[in-house]
Amino acid sequence: MVSMDPKLVLVLVLAAALPVAIKACNSCCTVSNVKVTKAGDSVKPQESGAYGATDVQSHFFQVDENHYIKNTEASFACVDARGDSPYLMTPGGDYAELSDGIYVFANVTGIKLNSTSISHIFRNFVQKVASPKRPFYFHTDESKLGSLFAAVSNAGIKPKPVVFPAVMPADPKAAAIWLQYLSKAEYQGCGHVRLMLYKPLEYGLSSNYVPQELIKQFFAYWWPTPVGSPERKRIKFSIKRGPLQGKAVAIVKNEGPGCQGYTPKSFAAHHGSSVFVYHQTAVADFRAKVLAPFFAEMAKQTFFTGKPLQFNQAQFIKKMDTLAGAQLGYTINNLYPADSVGLFSVDYTTKYNASLSDE
Repeated sequence: MVSMDPKLVLVLVLAAALPVAIKACNSCCTVSNVKVTKAGDSVKPQESGAYGATDVQSHFFQVDENHYIKNTEASFACVDARGDSPYLMTPGGDYAELSDGIYVFANVTGIKLNSTSISHIFRNFVQKVASPKRPFYFHTDESKLGSLFAAVSNAGIKPKPVVFPAVMPADPKAAAIWLQYLSKAEYQGCGHVRLMLYKPLEYGLSSNYVPQELIKQFFAYWWPTPVGSPERKRIKFSIKRGPLQGKAVAIVKNEGPGCQGYTPKSFAAHHGSSVFVYHQTAVADFRAKVLAPFFAEMAKQTFFTGKPLQFNQAQFIKKMDTLAGAQLGYTINNLYPADSVGLFSVDYTTKYNASLSDE
């Protein structure tokens, strides 16, 4: 039997234990510096109140705390600049990541999608990936809800709604009206999702069928669940307030050297400041280590064609990153005010200190 240097054994043991230690001690990850670099100019005339690098650094540095979370265990909210709770963020949040994933999965495997298969994938994702601690995120806003209320009222919902019902109507006809209008582009409070539905070709999609059907399946699953139930807590349906007023677009990542695979959650809006936030490295980690393995498991099922599907994870990840990158670019260049403010890289220098404690 080959002997091993005791010091090497200790190093290996500590390395194996490090992810667990970080998970148990988020405050052990501390920010030593936030470096902000101008990465690009706005494609349209810049807003007079748009941020410079110093402003962006203040937005990210002047927070009460930086709560680190493992990239593969985080919910992803939208980059929407009205987010007043700390999240990791990507355009369209969890919803858009899964929508793109379903589209690429069909492209890679050759299956034909319908409402039944999209529902099957969504419900599997909610049960296997989402949880009350890591809910599936989707959002709208109050302005679009107001327009939605008028539309469903004109379609037969009486009296005209003034508040979004806590639970889906029991009447099948009423529920069908709500689901029809909830999935229309013009009633999406998320600008990224709205553009995706209006202009699928520009978003790398052959049509808007997948994202529109996924919205229907989202509400068909979440809305009938009892308020306060464990199943409802697997979903985070957020309703944003006020106009979109982001002053910069920020691409955030943890440069280490400590706590690799972890990223500090960000506030898109806090203390009067508002920024579009994209956690590029974190969501790439999520796609490679959570989304791709999830679809690999889906491919093993006989549900879709009566036999397992051929699925190449590396091909899936490459296509996902390409598609998401193109969609991000289109949104930044065409959604106001993201198209009228500067683009910045925000790099966190992180230290890991095991002597600190969450207690």
